[in-house]
Amino acid sequence: MNLPRAMLSFAKDVVRYVRFPHAFIAFRGVYDSFSSAQKAMPKHKQKRGASYDEAKVGKLQSCLESYSKPLAMTGTEYPIFFWLDRIVNAYMKQDITPNVCDFGGGNGRHYFAYVSYADSRPLWRVCELANNVKLGREIAVRLGVKNLHFIEDLNEEVKALQQSCNIFLSSGALFYLEDVYGTLKRYLTAG
Repeated sequence: MNLPRAMLSFAKDVVRYVRFPHAFIAFRGVYDSFSSAQKAMPKHKQKRGASYDEAKVGKLQSCLESYSKPLAMTGTEYPIFFWLDRIVNAYMKQDITPNVCDFGGGNGRHYFAYVSYADSRPLWRVCELANNVKLGREIAVRLGVKNLHFIEDLNEEVKALQQSCNIFLSSGALFYLEDVYGTLKRYLTAG
């Protein structure tokens, strides 16, 4: 075992552990139930949905500045985009319009990161909480992006999405759902 590498790994784990109460992700560990996971969340994270309802002008301006130029991929995006690019190109070779459903895709960051490096521009729908939808729509309008759309109410949009989306993408959103399997069944099964 390489001792410096092991020490670096240990130090990273300690930093992540200490930083957890302030991190974006609100869960850490394995739980018996969804409710026990919610009870283990840091108190300031338990009202997460409310914070999304307060988009700030500064956030919009920051996103516009970031998304108007090529974005650097994060460590978690590279493996997703590696395969997504191959899937998108396979659809295009069959003359099928690739249409991505980005479940929990925030304000469209994955779209902007993907198109920064890909040759194709698939249709892209982000299904998110209300304020991210509001912010994402404003970003798309201001940047003139016509193939990026946002929806917030899964129940109203399921049938339209089933008919139009052929690629389902979710990166870090599914564990926030209490009924993951029921939601995915409803979302992905043609009615």
